[in-house]
Amino acid sequence: KNRLEVLVDNEINMLPFKQIKYLEWVEENKKVSFFVNGFDYQLDGVGVVGLLNVLTTGSVQLLMKRDVQITRSNYVSGFSSARSVERGNARTEFFLLEGNNLLPLTKKGKDNLEYFKPFENEIKQFVKQEKLKWKKADDLIKIVDQ
Repeated sequence: KNRLEVLVDNEINMLPFKQIKYLEWVEENKKVSFFVNGFDYQLDGVGVVGLLNVLTTGSVQLLMKRDVQITRSNYVSGFSSARSVERGNARTEFFLLEGNNLLPLTKKGKDNLEYFKPFENEIKQFVKQEKLKWKKADDLIKIVDQ
């Protein structure tokens, strides 16, 4: 737990998150993604476990966190047998960064507009005009860059 598994030369290496400050990931197509350690940032006063993907680095920083939640359900199908089912649900969360505090973005634009004061009306118009969604990474990057 709380570590990153990295495959290098067909060997899996474990990196404890507490030893990672930031990570630059370069894909085969030369696309670069930048990640920071969530422990360095606060959400409701608590450090975040895992890596945060830095989507924008301007005056307003946008970060993304991806998680998989595993849930287990037990079903009793008869007197002599039982069955357990595990399900994984992917979850993506987006945050604006204010100092070291993470400000969570929701699907509802009106909840997020307070973070964009005094430009909330301009942002609202831009989102409507461009038909952008508050839970899509590419759309959020356009909103933040606006």
